[in-house]
Amino acid sequence: MIIIIADDLTGANDTGVQFQKNGFSTMVQTEYSDVQSEYLQCCDCYDALSINVNSRQLPPEEAYRRVYNLARQISEIPTEYVYKKIDSLLRGNPAAELDAVMDALGAETALVVPSFPENGRQLVNGIMVTQDDRINVEKIFREGSKRSTFKLSLEEIGKGPESLKQLMKRKQKEGFQIFIADATSDLELETIKNAAKPIDRKMIFCGSAGFAKQLGNEKRFQKELVTSEKSENAVLVVAGSRRKETAVQLQQISEAFLTPIVKIDVSKVENGGRSYSEEITRCTDQILQTVQEGHKLILLAVSSLFSETQEKPKPENKDPEAVNIAAALGETVEKIYRKIRLCAVVSTGGDTSLQICRAFRSKGIELCDEIAAGIPVGRMVGGEADGMVIITKSGGFGNGDALIQVVNYLDDNRNESERRLYGG
Repeated sequence: MIIIIADDLTGANDTGVQFQKNGFSTMVQTEYSDVQSEYLQCCDCYDALSINVNSRQLPPEEAYRRVYNLARQISEIPTEYVYKKIDSLLRGNPAAELDAVMDALGAETALVVPSFPENGRQLVNGIMVTQDDRINVEKIFREGSKRSTFKLSLEEIGKGPESLKQLMKRKQKEGFQIFIADATSDLELETIKNAAKPIDRKMIFCGSAGFAKQLGNEKRFQKELVTSEKSENAVLVVAGSRRKETAVQLQQISEAFLTPIVKIDVSKVENGGRSYSEEITRCTDQILQTVQEGHKLILLAVSSLFSETQEKPKPENKDPEAVNIAAALGETVEKIYRKIRLCAVVSTGGDTSLQICRAFRSKGIELCDEIAAGIPVGRMVGGEADGMVIITKSGGFGNGDALIQVVNYLDDNRNESERRLYGG
């Protein structure tokens, strides 16, 4: 989890979007709340949370208190790091608010990188240089913070990340706590990031959207989308039912669209354990390969669907293996969603549909239409896949071509009545 603390809403947005563009599901909390559960709930659903504390116009003491209180709330949330967003022109209370975050989280070190070269903001010798302004950033933090500051010059940054990292470690031992880094280009911002990441101490990152962009590009955290046109508008059919009707329907749609069926091995997921995660990863990788080969229809099913004898599923509370199987399908769908731009998920089997909604932390489904008897279509409400089309079907419902009807309906709907179903 990455948490961004900004002093206004535009800052929360322009920084948060740097992570969203690189595959992080990102939520902007438009107003500060003193209810911790609101942040905990967001952390269950998103990779990055950007919070507007709305403190830019406050006096330094009041801004400190507000940011400190927020930072104390999030201190119990497992985070990869905290990013203290500051205005690239240093408006507001940057030093007081950075102190607040460090005090609340017990952080030993902070790295301040306010440059935003793309927008004409460059820090040279501690001075923010723009077309119209010269702002002494080093002085603002030296006089506004209770911590000792050290300036990282362009000359030091030009020596590369390893040299810069060693310099910062030496200065840490000498008692410096806030490092203010010059930068005039994205390449220099990248060098700063590469130097700071391996330092084995609690460090608060502080800066504008420019440095956030570099952190968002960090391969350690990035969830890359398959961005080729082949992956757009894909439909994922998930068959968790073990009914023979579902087997017939899946076989027919596979043959009609020349699409392979990816089968999750129930023997590897029904009892949990290491094989559970490994099987989910295997299926996800196989599906990604299918998409990269040009398929826009994805078929995922339990292997037991095609066994010679299909047992009647037991009630969920009497069959923990069935619960694990459905949960594995839900987790696989969630992983696929992070990699592929899905336009719709088609789910057969009530347990499977529930686990998919749980995997996405969806609050519900807004119903829109009925494709055929017992085959409703709607949109997910809330969670990571908010607004995505979902079609649910009981395993025993529909003729042999029921799934073909569903896919044809989706194609027709996108062409003829996109606004009603897809919100376009």
